[in-house]
Amino acid sequence: AIQHHWAHMASAMAENQLQGEVLGLICDGTGWGTDGAVWGGEILQGDYRQFSRLGHLQYLPLPGGDLTARRPYRMALLYLLAAIGEKAAALSRDLIPAFPEEERELMLQRWQKGTRELQTSSCGRLFDAEAAVLGICIVNRYEGQAAIELEARADYTQRGSYSYALNDENGMLIMNLLPMWPELLADRKKGISVGGIAQKFHLTLVDVFTAALDRSREKSGLSRVVLSGGAFHNQILLFKLSEALKKAGFEVYHQQQVPPGDGGIALGQAIIASEVKANVSGSTG
Repeated sequence: AIQHHWAHMASAMAENQLQGEVLGLICDGTGWGTDGAVWGGEILQGDYRQFSRLGHLQYLPLPGGDLTARRPYRMALLYLLAAIGEKAAALSRDLIPAFPEEERELMLQRWQKGTRELQTSSCGRLFDAEAAVLGICIVNRYEGQAAIELEARADYTQRGSYSYALNDENGMLIMNLLPMWPELLADRKKGISVGGIAQKFHLTLVDVFTAALDRSREKSGLSRVVLSGGAFHNQILLFKLSEALKKAGFEVYHQQQVPPGDGGIALGQAIIASEVKANVSGSTG
């Protein structure tokens, strides 16, 4: 099988008629990774024949898999636990009163025990957590609902962004957004509007992705970057990030004819398969 996020990258490359190696920032909800985790916030390097993973959004547990993808309030609790520890339990009661108590207790127990869970680096789940903490959307009734509603609420006039960290773990670049959460919660307490916080969240993603791609350019020597995955239906993210990357000296390509989400993935799969086939027949003939 062709790895999901590589196919996204190849699809964006094909639409823009790119040959040779590029960097890819692929952000979506779900796609199996080569390490058994659920990927979705990935920096890749590659072409139509092969790819390698240079970095990703920091892993978080995904207890219940698809169930958690449908219930953003679960992801909110997990991000808060990772960012601020045990205080998250009481805080999640205040922030998300509709969170069923039994479910919260069960999740806390699993967290405290360190139960082995599926791991995810999904950008979609990060949007879920943000939307739930802000009270914008606590249940996804359709795919991507939390992200769509978060984008719709963002106040374009708001300036500023939150902190993040870039960590190198055995040569893998980890985009860590845990430092964002205490600052975001402080904004909430100060009475900054939900729309203002939503915009600062978008701008934080722009900051961390730009910095991580800059680091990846240093490592790879590549300055062409393709943006793909369902998160790039989000116009704030797409335009603000494209602008920041161009300013930083990147050539930026995204999708216009072919959808950036899973509707566009078949193109990438087809072109990778045809390259692989051509190489196999070429090497034996």
